Amino acid sequence: MSAKKLKGVSTFAPLSSEPAGFVERVKAWAETHTHHIAVAVIVVLVILLGLWGTEAYRNSKEKNARAAYAQLSQGWPKQENFDPKIWEKMIPELEKYIGEHQGTAPALDAQMDLASAYFHTQRYEDALKWEKKILENVPSDDGLRFLATYRMALTYEALGRTDEAIAQWTALKTEGSSGFSREMYWHLGRLYAKKNDHARAIEQYEEALQSTGAYPDSALLQDELSSLKLKAGTGHESSRAEAPKEKP
Repeated sequence: MSAKKLKGVSTFAPLSSEPAGFVERVKAWAETHTHHIAVAVIVVLVILLGLWGTEAYRNSKEKNARAAYAQLSQGWPKQENFDPKIWEKMIPELEKYIGEHQGTAPALDAQMDLASAYFHTQRYEDALKWEKKILENVPSDDGLRFLATYRMALTYEALGRTDEAIAQWTALKTEGSSGFSREMYWHLGRLYAKKNDHARAIEQYEEALQSTGAYPDSALLQDELSSLKLKAGTGHESSRAEAPKEKP
């Protein structure tokens, strides 16, 4: 038998007055702390405006740097091996540009150009200084890092610092840049030959011949390898000839 409903009594629970009380307390707190709220809002707005202004300034700086770099490079020759006198003329222009646009991506490209200018004017120590600066400032996944390391290997070779050049070419080889493998092995072969380490030099030349790439061509590699093997064989034979004979 179902329970009887009491006449005049609602079967629903009364609505809680807590939300209304909470709203009233918030309003009261806001009225009491109006000054603090206004200060907080102003601080947030200042931070947001500061972030926006910094980003806008950075974008503007990069844009101006790109435009100036494009204008600077318009008068440069299109080929790599042009007159050293032209490279010499470019040096002060690049130094000025780098100073005016320091911290931008185009300025890093200009540093690479400056290192090349010093290299082609045979100011190898200056070239090495800028190559090291680039490596200090670019992230590990930036393509400019590979180019700077490549240039540094050539600079060490030009300075006659064979062991350091070998270290740079080896570092490039381990990065897996297959398009440059043939050239890297070739440089390593020549450097090991310079150290009279004929066995390792021959190994590098043979690796170069098996690698893909157009530079240096196979004819040059074969010619230098044959010459190297001849030297290695002659040295071996001469050392045997010069050795004292055993008495019977």
